[in-house]
Amino acid sequence: MQHWYLGPILDFSYSYADTLANLRRYIMENGITRVALIGSSMGGFAAMKLGSDISADLVLAFAPQACLHAAWRERALDRRWPWKMAEIANIGYDGLDVRRAYISSAPASTVLFYDSSLHVDRQHARHMEGLPGVELIEVEGGHHVATPLARAGEITRRLKQFESALELTHEHGAA
Repeated sequence: MQHWYLGPILDFSYSYADTLANLRRYIMENGITRVALIGSSMGGFAAMKLGSDISADLVLAFAPQACLHAAWRERALDRRWPWKMAEIANIGYDGLDVRRAYISSAPASTVLFYDSSLHVDRQHARHMEGLPGVELIEVEGGHHVATPLARAGEITRRLKQFESALELTHEHGAA
């Protein structure tokens, strides 16, 4: 429904709470001890929000929206997707400000990539500035910064770093 993953997800969940419960169940049933989430734009919002709610180890977010509150978006001059914003207001979703979620429960590490030449993406990124574990990285590539970063191998590099850290933790824990 393109509601920043706050609503139902086809063939997966009926609400954000259901999405979160399904994700937690999957993690528990599969004995997963470390979690990395990745998302771009709306998916970046979802990765950060879910990452906060499950205390993920790593979130990679590319040009995400960080706050969907109408007043904040107006101050940031973010007037994109007015029909979706109206739907969100009518439905009345909670948890529209990821910064608030991070203040109470943040992932261990969040790397937020954004193109600083785009005013709205810069505003959303700076909304997360100063939070523990949040690293803001300015890159070129427009709103779709994930594409050039993927082509350059940056996403793979970050995930391999995460995987290497997992292996080191496992080796030291088993010794």
